[in-house]
Amino acid sequence: MDTTFSYLNQQITGWKHRLSQASISNEDQEELKGHLDDVIYELT
Repeated sequence: MDTTFSYLNQQITGWKHRLSQASISNEDQEELKGHLDDVIYELT
């Protein structure tokens, strides 16, 4: 399970990084990051 969590955590970190480079508003970026954090929380 640790390997799966580690992989997912790396993927979500990458998604958050790409969100910061996307041309969407900061408010939308923060909302999407919050959803990604919720996914991690639910999986752990």
